[in-house]
Amino acid sequence: MLTFCLDAKEIIPFNLVRLGLAHSCGPGIFRSAKYGVSWSLLKDHQLASFHRDLVNDLYDLPYGPFHAISHLVGLPLVQQLARAGEMVERPLLKRTADSLNDEESSKKARIDV
Repeated sequence: MLTFCLDAKEIIPFNLVRLGLAHSCGPGIFRSAKYGVSWSLLKDHQLASFHRDLVNDLYDLPYGPFHAISHLVGLPLVQQLARAGEMVERPLLKRTADSLNDEESSKKARIDV
């Protein structure tokens, strides 16, 4: 039935920090983490912003889900998911040698002024 859905999912303080939903306040996060001592949640406005950005990314097709999930689990894992066909991978833009040279010359010009 539904009991397997309601089992513990290992959403522990350490994982909240890894997901970017909480801050670690010391090494106690690795042992028996206590709220307010070794970890704390983001502020309400930060959580609301995190949620808004995540939802906006998920609705921004075709590359939004790739961007949203990469923030949660990291680029290597989301690229693996894309290669498995679970989502559309956002292609990375490669810079040419000419564009890199143009940037360096414009930086030098700003420094000289």
